[in-house]
Amino acid sequence: MSKEQPVILITGTSTGFGREAVHQYAAAGYTVIATMRNLAKADPSFKDNPNIDLAKLDITDKENATALVAKVVAKYGHLDVLYNNAGYNESGAFEEVADDAARREMETNFWGPVNMIRAVLPIMRQQHHGHILNTSSMAAYLNLPLMTFYSASKAAVTSMSDTLHKEVSGLGIQVTDIEPGGFNTNFGVNSKLPAHQLPDYAPVYQRSAEFNARVFIEAGLGDLKKAVALIVRETLNPDAPLHLVVGMQGYDDARAYLEQLIGEYDGQVELTKTTDPEPDEVNVFKYIYQHAAAGKQAQLKELLVQDIMKFQTNGKIADADLLAVMQLVAPDAQQDVQQRLVTTIHGAN
Repeated sequence: MSKEQPVILITGTSTGFGREAVHQYAAAGYTVIATMRNLAKADPSFKDNPNIDLAKLDITDKENATALVAKVVAKYGHLDVLYNNAGYNESGAFEEVADDAARREMETNFWGPVNMIRAVLPIMRQQHHGHILNTSSMAAYLNLPLMTFYSASKAAVTSMSDTLHKEVSGLGIQVTDIEPGGFNTNFGVNSKLPAHQLPDYAPVYQRSAEFNARVFIEAGLGDLKKAVALIVRETLNPDAPLHLVVGMQGYDDARAYLEQLIGEYDGQVELTKTTDPEPDEVNVFKYIYQHAAAGKQAQLKELLVQDIMKFQTNGKIADADLLAVMQLVAPDAQQDVQQRLVTTIHGAN
C-alpha cells in the first residue's frame, strides 16, 4: 500500500454493500480499511489483497471508533473517505419490538455513524478535505410498516447528513446520503424478527408481504455491483450529490410518497394559515423588519441578522446595537418598536 493512495474506512464489510465496496474501492486504487465486529466473517480474499487492511470495529463503541481512526491516520497520514455502511433491521410491529431491541438498532444504525463521524471530522477539518458517505434507505421516506425503528433510524441518518452538509461544506468536506431501495443482499436474512407476533397485526404482515412481493416480482431489485460502482465513481467527484439514490424501485416509491405528502400539505394549507399570528402579533424581529424606513429594509435586515446571531450566542444585544436598529426604523414606528424591544430583549435578559 502507498501513503499516496486515497484512504477509505468502510464499516460493516462482512456482507452486502460493504463487502462489494471493499472489492471495488481496492480495485480502484484506494487503501481500504475494511471493518467489522467479527473478523472471522471477512471475505477470505480480503487477506490476499495488498490494498486492504482488515480491522475489528464495533461502531457502537465510541472509544473503539476513535482509537481506530487515530491508528489509521498514524499509519497512513490521512483519511480521505468514511463510508458508514453498517446497519440492520429489527423487524416487527411497533408493539412487538422490545425496548432493548429497538435501542440496539438505533445504537447501530444512527449512533454508530455518529461515533464514526465524530472520530473523523477533526482529521478532515485539519486536512481541509474529506468525504463522508452515510448509508440511509428509501425506508427513511416510505416509513414501512414492520420496520418502525429501522425507518426511524434511517430518517435520522438522512436528516443528519443534510444538516452536517450545511455545516461542513465550507470546510472542504463533502457529505453524501446513499439511499438504496431493494437490493439482492443479506438484508432480509439478517433482519431480526420479534420473539412473539400478535395476531391483531396479521393484516399488517399480509400487506407487508404483498409490498415485498411487488418489489421482488414487479419492480425488481437493483444491481448491487452497479450501485457500488456508482458510489465509487462519485466518491472523488467534487460535485457528488448530497442525496444519491440507488435502485429505481426505491426512487419510484419514494417519489410517489413525497408527491402524496406534498398533496396532503397543499390540501390543508388553509388550516395551516389559521395558526399564523395577526400582523401586530408577529415576533419582534419580523415586526422591526416590516417597519423599516424607506429604502432601508436591506440594510436593516443585515443588521438584524447580526443581532440575532449575538442574541443566540450571548442571550443579549448591546444597547448600541439596538440604537443602530432604531435608526433604520420608520419614524412613525420607532416608539412602538422600542417598546417591543424593551419587552422582548431585556425581558429575556
